[in-house]
Amino acid sequence: MTKSIIFSCMLASFAVQAQVAVRGRVLDTETGKGVPFVNIGLFEKNIGTLSDEDGSFELIVPAGNKDSVLFSSIGYKRTGMSVQAWQASAPVVVPMTPSRILLQDVTVKSRRYKHLRLGWMGGKDGVIPLDTIQGGGAVAVLLESPSSTNFVDKLQVRLMYNSKDTLKFRLHFFAYDSLRDAPGAELLQQEVMLTEHKRFGWLRFNLVNRDIRIDAKRFFVGFEWIESRADRAKMLAGLRDWERWRKQQYEAGNKKVEKRMTDGKTSYKYVGDMRDWPGFSQLPPFTGLMVETGKTSQTRKYRTFERKTSFGKWTELGSTLNAVVTISY
Repeated sequence: MTKSIIFSCMLASFAVQAQVAVRGRVLDTETGKGVPFVNIGLFEKNIGTLSDEDGSFELIVPAGNKDSVLFSSIGYKRTGMSVQAWQASAPVVVPMTPSRILLQDVTVKSRRYKHLRLGWMGGKDGVIPLDTIQGGGAVAVLLESPSSTNFVDKLQVRLMYNSKDTLKFRLHFFAYDSLRDAPGAELLQQEVMLTEHKRFGWLRFNLVNRDIRIDAKRFFVGFEWIESRADRAKMLAGLRDWERWRKQQYEAGNKKVEKRMTDGKTSYKYVGDMRDWPGFSQLPPFTGLMVETGKTSQTRKYRTFERKTSFGKWTELGSTLNAVVTISY
């Protein structure tokens, strides 16, 4: 079966407005070391990034923006700083304080735990929530347990495409935010990075020794793409070339390209495999997760959401992520 490559992305452009480059370094207040892969951005503005492995970062925002830049990483207290504080100063140090983990009491009962698999295993296409600006893109699927106290034993997630020698995801468990009807607060207290060396198929992770406890019946399991700043910049440049190629193909009469108008803006959709584009081979290595396209009576409850970047707004997809969590309760 031939698998097509589907990019779920939105290329934003700030060409018509002035920009401010927010630069700095995130440091651990106790160790003085840089904090890697911190989520940095403006809340629900789809403007965000990740810090590098040494904690350094650069965030491009529209000039005159009065929002606070938020900094968040599992195991640290969230902090924020005004964009305006950077506009006339050199790169600054952003201190992040480790959060103290307060473990809840667990009542041990003289019974055997029940085990249950939650999630969906069907799939036809790939979803790649490439943040279009700088970093932090993620996808999450809603799960429901019969118990309000659950321990995570195993995790499976299915790759549709992978050209990386080593791929890396950050694992998330989000609360269900009933007011916003979307993923909410992070439930993990310690960071879990998932790494694997595989091209396609199911990735399986044993999480028993991680002691992950989820105190909620409804929650999301999420996966965040971890990419270097250089690869993100190269991918963005490549996708701009992909846009230009589609327009050129439409103007040349290629029947596989459709012209669309949305909110007064023109775009071009290629109805085919992205690998037909000559520039595809020049893209940096990337990874795509498998989804089941469309919704059925079986998949309707497994609602799948994506965000484009760190602190970006979560939007629901018309598809279902292939991910399965085995819990004990």
